[in-house]
Amino acid sequence: MPAASAETCLLCKTSRLLCGRSRCPLIEKWNALAPIKEIRLGEELRGASPPSFFVGQQGYPKVLTGPLLPALSFGQETLILDEPELWYGTPLSEIVKYRSILVRSSRRTNVRDLDYPLIHKSHELAMASRPVEIEVKFEKPPRVTIEFDASSQPWGPIGTTRDIHIAENPGAIKSIERAYYDGDLKARNAVEELYRSGVTVNQLQRVLSAGMLGLKRNRRLVPTRWAITATDDMIGRGLLGRIKDYPEMGSYQVFQSHYLDNHFYILLIPSSWMFEQNEAWYPGSAYVLGERAVVVSDYEFGDGRKEYAAKTAGAYYAARLATLEYLIRVRRQAGVVVFREVRSGYIVPLGVWQIRENVRQAFRERPAEFSSLQEALAFIKPGLKIPIEEWTHQSKIFDKLIHQRTLLTYFRRNTSRE
Repeated sequence: MPAASAETCLLCKTSRLLCGRSRCPLIEKWNALAPIKEIRLGEELRGASPPSFFVGQQGYPKVLTGPLLPALSFGQETLILDEPELWYGTPLSEIVKYRSILVRSSRRTNVRDLDYPLIHKSHELAMASRPVEIEVKFEKPPRVTIEFDASSQPWGPIGTTRDIHIAENPGAIKSIERAYYDGDLKARNAVEELYRSGVTVNQLQRVLSAGMLGLKRNRRLVPTRWAITATDDMIGRGLLGRIKDYPEMGSYQVFQSHYLDNHFYILLIPSSWMFEQNEAWYPGSAYVLGERAVVVSDYEFGDGRKEYAAKTAGAYYAARLATLEYLIRVRRQAGVVVFREVRSGYIVPLGVWQIRENVRQAFRERPAEFSSLQEALAFIKPGLKIPIEEWTHQSKIFDKLIHQRTLLTYFRRNTSRE
């Protein structure tokens, strides 16, 4: 088999097997870290689902799908196991523990077969406002393993479902229930309306994945990792349409956040909307096997992206959403450059939720303000390992700003001669 390069691993993120292997060697390494080796599972399991719902992507359109429930008793505290918006500040080892004890009860189902009884029961859980007691019967004891994914949270043991029994009334979130029964409401409109009503991003990702939103004739199950990015993108596009009517930021501002050895510096520039996600992954971090850092970048200007941000993938849409949320709060638009350095302490991928929550946290703090771009970059420079000149040299936004200044200088020079 060919050796995997640092660039190959970073672009693949375990999902596409670009190195030609049948199973990712990084997943094999991460499995050894999972604190589930001593769990003994039988053919029946009862517990409180957070609530949580999973849809795989392998074999699409026939995918593995079903609810998740803990292998250990957590009671009503089970909610924490599948609510990333409550995790900021939690140690990496604790998050891996949260996720590795969640058992995936799954059955292979066609994504359009929403009338299947298992899917109906899963829909009841996906709408629930609190953890729900369920009992699952498996074909055989679940296989003890854990899988890590670049977009979504890790998952633990997996077993083929024979039957599911819901032990109590789940108690639906009313706004989700209304959208579920509205077969004339488009998925994008439903996501935007539910988000404005206070439904969390995680809850929206769950119901979109479960095929519960959109025009009735078009509904289908959506693999979890796809639903995460689709939700971030749909909400972000809705917010972007609103900020373009706002005035530009009045100064250069720098925000920062440091969590899970992910280091973020976010530069807001007085201009119309632009966005760029720059990432440097260091040796020893989740996807870098080589001896040097790998730098990737995606961007958009005022008219948005026309293609998927393949280099930074779901991280791009998560960071963009968190940024737009802040700009909505302050009623401004700006050019935005995100610098993200992923260092060796981030040894396993935990999902793009941590990008969204890191950026949200950065915007909760008071920014450093500057009157010039040079001052802002001088402030950022000591916090990054890669020289700021390398970041700016590859940046499409800085290239655009430099050319704009050059044209403005030329215009002013020729105007003064007249």
